[in-house]
Amino acid sequence: MIKISQDKDLIFILPPKRLKEHRYSLGLMYISGYLRDHGFDNLIIDGKIFADRGYQYDNRERAKEEIIKAVLEFKPQVIGFTATTMEIAEAVEMNQRIKKELKVFSIIGGPQATADPIGVVNSGFDAAIIGEGEQTTFELIKELQQESPDLRKVKGIAWPDQNNEVVINERREYMDLTDLSLPAYDKVNMTYYTKIWDDIIRGIPMKAVMVMASRGCPYSCTFCACNQVFGRQVRYRSLENIKKEIYLLRDKYGVEGIWFADDTLTANYDHVRKVCQIMKEAGLYWGAQSRVDLVNEEIIKLMAESGCLQLDFGVESGNQRVLDEIINKRIKLSDVEKALELCRKHGIRREAGFMIGLPGETKEEMRQTFEFAKKIKADHYSFSIFTALPGTKLFNDFFKGRINTSDYCNFSFFQSQDKFNRSGVSDSQELGKLFESWRQEIFEGVKKRGLTHFLKLAKIWLKLGNKKERLDFILFKVKRALKYYFDKIIARVSKSFFFEGTRRPDFKNITKQLDYDQYWSERGFKMRSKLMEREVIFMDWIKPGAKILDLGCGSSRLPYELKEKKGCRVSGLDISGLVINNLKQAGIDGVKADIESADFNLDDRYDYIVISEVLEHIKYPEDLISKIKDNADYLAISVPNSAFYRYRFGLMFGGRFFTQWMTHPSEHLRFWSHKDFLIWLNDLGLDVVRFKSSNGFRLKDIWPNMFGHQMCYLVKTKK
Repeated sequence: MIKISQDKDLIFILPPKRLKEHRYSLGLMYISGYLRDHGFDNLIIDGKIFADRGYQYDNRERAKEEIIKAVLEFKPQVIGFTATTMEIAEAVEMNQRIKKELKVFSIIGGPQATADPIGVVNSGFDAAIIGEGEQTTFELIKELQQESPDLRKVKGIAWPDQNNEVVINERREYMDLTDLSLPAYDKVNMTYYTKIWDDIIRGIPMKAVMVMASRGCPYSCTFCACNQVFGRQVRYRSLENIKKEIYLLRDKYGVEGIWFADDTLTANYDHVRKVCQIMKEAGLYWGAQSRVDLVNEEIIKLMAESGCLQLDFGVESGNQRVLDEIINKRIKLSDVEKALELCRKHGIRREAGFMIGLPGETKEEMRQTFEFAKKIKADHYSFSIFTALPGTKLFNDFFKGRINTSDYCNFSFFQSQDKFNRSGVSDSQELGKLFESWRQEIFEGVKKRGLTHFLKLAKIWLKLGNKKERLDFILFKVKRALKYYFDKIIARVSKSFFFEGTRRPDFKNITKQLDYDQYWSERGFKMRSKLMEREVIFMDWIKPGAKILDLGCGSSRLPYELKEKKGCRVSGLDISGLVINNLKQAGIDGVKADIESADFNLDDRYDYIVISEVLEHIKYPEDLISKIKDNADYLAISVPNSAFYRYRFGLMFGGRFFTQWMTHPSEHLRFWSHKDFLIWLNDLGLDVVRFKSSNGFRLKDIWPNMFGHQMCYLVKTKK
């Protein structure tokens, strides 16, 4: 038998995953308030209650340990968790650790418990609350205090019997909300939750909190499961009950704004009029969720006059087929444009929610969503990648049995994963890139419009109190905005100083010897289809009919072009058998040899030895030059110029020294500026006949050391 005699005997726990949330857990607070009003006092523990210790958590793990420690110190009789699908793994872990130390009855509620009661009970909880939680939790606590509790009597729960078989009791009827117990605001850190912030009424900084004036949703969107918890029939609280909560929040906690968390506030215009009356009398600003097909000019005008600053619309898609056949949204795109225009006309900000990546949605339909989102020019957006949640129709149709709760542990609405992707863009990486580029472009538009938004709200902010805190927040946002734009400028500048595909060496293999056959195989070896700029320079320098050795030729097309267009006698030498085989297929003689070997020597003599982008890849290029310089009349050499302006700025802004690595650090071992290389050649007994810059900035011929990316040299042995 369990005895609840003091608040610490019954503890509700919020998952640490919500550590940085500025929105409190309204559902858990309603249950806490209801239980207290019916004789069972309790505590709520989340990371925010430790804020008075003078620090903010630096990670969720720390918050988790603090919460578990506090629970163990209180030694409760009953603990209750709330958890979404993304939070369930964390709740399971905490429950197991607490039950290992305490003999305690554990309850789990929330969306995941309703969607999968068998799964959550089998993960170690003693009971799962299915659906609405207040009356069910109360009846469960009452039954647990009996001499011989009989959980079969409690409607709306799932629980394990003596054989550990999960029993699912009859669902409980939905409760009358007329005089609903108020949330237990005094049991959470309202100082934290009422800080001036801009993610309650999204994009509007003020001391705002959430209130729920009704429950239930009559619609059947395939991606949503809200009516699995609160039902399809919309139920309303009384005018006096809502008013009592609004005035409590205003007078006790200094709240300036309310965001109504009703699934669809405007489903009943009489209800909306009551809300408008309360908010106008209270003198508070507010926002809410709505549907684009459930507003008209009369109701929008009334809301605006009562202090409504913003309406959040779930648009979801910019393609009518997706709305009709995949989502079952039951709206028209014309409804969207009409509703947002009405809001604009009467000065109410518009928040529009979109998603891409739905099952069966094509790439073109996703693009249409992006274009439509841009077209409507909302004041704020929520833009995400679709992820199926348990309890929804899309989950049951496409994902049931394919994914499990553990797959949601590190899930994000802003990243695509193969397991969650059944869209027409089957490559999750491609889907992620599309989403990121579109999302960034949409929010760039919001940031630009946000400048005028700031001016519009300045008049409102001047009317409100908390001037110092408001100024601190504004300065914080200004600093963050400046940092964002500064970082963006630096990123663009830095990007222009680097070359795509050359900055990701495989550091894990840094101690291994580079295998060039494997290197070329992984890169997909193929002779280049055209000459590179440095090779065009060599073509111009080399005389027709000359005898040439291309040393370390790799995938160069130069040997083939010299043979075909200048009638040269060309042979190639390379360490890779793949390269030599390719040369032979092109009708060019080739020899496989390691130019770094101590035994390497040339027996033949040539008019030209071409050494293009080779010297920087070997440990001792001085030895190679000493061995071959007397075997040719001329050496045609190209090397990267380390003093190239992009590399200089890349080091300054990007913080990294330049490289030419493709897969392995040992690809590039030596570095010269143009000036250094001239000195190096002289010290090796070579005269420079001519040099020329390639692949650089347009001033490369005037200032090669600064603007020449690669430098080409024609040299000969000093007499």
